[in-house]
Amino acid sequence: METIIKTGIVAFVVFLFLQAPVYAQRMISIIPDAVFYNGKIVTIDPEYHVDEAFAVRDGRFFAVGTSAEVRALAGPDTQIINLDGHAVVPGLMDNHNHQYHVALLTLRGVDLEGIKTLADMISRLQAA
Repeated sequence: METIIKTGIVAFVVFLFLQAPVYAQRMISIIPDAVFYNGKIVTIDPEYHVDEAFAVRDGRFFAVGTSAEVRALAGPDTQIINLDGHAVVPGLMDNHNHQYHVALLTLRGVDLEGIKTLADMISRLQAA
């Protein structure tokens, strides 16, 4: 029985040794596209932690932590961006537009440029 256990352990160790290149290759493929460091990264976790750095891969957050931790993940092709102490707050987008200009671009509006009174605006809208 003891021989079987020793043989099993040896076989397992050999298996792990042979699998090391496979796992190393997987680790290589987990390198971020960009690392942003030396900032104030406001997280939206329950404690609202403020970290120093984050990494991005395929357009998604990959890691958040200290500048040293996150920079250690970078590979030779990773873009490294120093935030110079600036804050990053996730989830804020400015997706507004200016309706007059959107109407002009989509050709769906009435030209209201130069309108001075409500009566002028109504007249132009009726004419359209």
